[in-house]
Amino acid sequence: MKHAEERQDPETGERYLAVRERGAQLKDDPVLNKGTCFTHAEREQLGLLGLLPPSIQTADEQLARAYGNYLRADGDVRRYLFLAGLQDRNESLFCRLVLEHLQEMVPIIYTPTVGKACEQYSHIYRRARGLYVSPEDRGRVVDLLRNAACDDPRIIVITDNEAILGIGDQGVGGMPIAIGKLALYTVGAGIHPGQCLPVDLDVGTGNPALLSDPLYLGVRERRLRGEPNFALLDELVDAIATVFPRALVQWEDFANRNAFAVLDRYRRRVLSFNDDIQGTGAVVVAGIRTALHRVGSALPDARIVFFGAGASGAGSALAVRAAMRAAGVPPDELSRRVQFQGSHRGRPPRSRGTEARAGHRSGVRRNLASAGPRRGVPCRRRPRLQANGARRRLRPARRVYGGHRPRHDLGLPATRRAGAVESQQ
Repeated sequence: MKHAEERQDPETGERYLAVRERGAQLKDDPVLNKGTCFTHAEREQLGLLGLLPPSIQTADEQLARAYGNYLRADGDVRRYLFLAGLQDRNESLFCRLVLEHLQEMVPIIYTPTVGKACEQYSHIYRRARGLYVSPEDRGRVVDLLRNAACDDPRIIVITDNEAILGIGDQGVGGMPIAIGKLALYTVGAGIHPGQCLPVDLDVGTGNPALLSDPLYLGVRERRLRGEPNFALLDELVDAIATVFPRALVQWEDFANRNAFAVLDRYRRRVLSFNDDIQGTGAVVVAGIRTALHRVGSALPDARIVFFGAGASGAGSALAVRAAMRAAGVPPDELSRRVQFQGSHRGRPPRSRGTEARAGHRSGVRRNLASAGPRRGVPCRRRPRLQANGARRRLRPARRVYGGHRPRHDLGLPATRRAGAVESQQ
């Protein structure tokens, strides 16, 4: 974080943050702000006297008030806005609230409610968060990254907004997806919110409704394609490697025409992955292994058909193929063990433009067998597993989030003014 440094008291061993901000500036920093939980000593030392109500409250009291306000919000979008506002004011309280009500709130901060927030983004916009990069920023992307609120992000989620969930091109409105995904990483994996950076790559939109909307906040041009698009991406990736060399980049909701090409182009230039392709693939492989184990079988014996060859379906098939190869399945057998059936007459798509042929087809078609155009299961022997990559029909467990609480502490430690700490050391 730019304005704080984690330290340890040499006498007591207490962990604390030495902060450089004071007064209203500290109170308005969502990562450092503790609101009514600031003690009298902290308020006096940090210049907060008179800026907060006089009562000192516990974290539990703060939590009860926040949850009550959440329940009073009418409808999912309003509850999303309440949580987004809380996140912008007090990250610690936001994380505590979501962790305490994980099963209830994950569908609000992410799917399905975040899709509605993306569709209405320009109309419900409250406050900027993260970074926005557009074609107007060519030649100065490095400067944009240096303006980021966090100076050492460990994970950066980048979306170009073209394939947002199941609702398509949302222009600049895809930013809530990047913000929501990082919120899940914080509450689910304990990644500090001060080390998370959402980036919206706004290269225009092919959505005519957005282009004609007088309140639309994004670039009012047709979506950039081909080499001009990749030239801007090249500059962004080079800037990340320069300014944030320790960051992991996640490519989020890129359309099929670009998803594989972007992943292949930059995977050796910056530490990166595509969640739709590789994240989904990892989860599918884990699910298949578990299912086979439950029925007394193993991955080398499986025959698997994927319905649909989008980024998730194709990525999952490639992951299964790699897992089978690692398990000892001979290379000449892999094409018969993992096959496609579905929306493109059983074949991975051929013609979705130049980018599709360069990325999607090269990464999928030459590596995976097509099941052919026949209806039904296209195998002489019935497959043991059928995975729907097009519509994602896999049924989750009834209590996906119930009872689980990650073992990490997201509460902020005691806060002290940096100057006062310097004199003690």
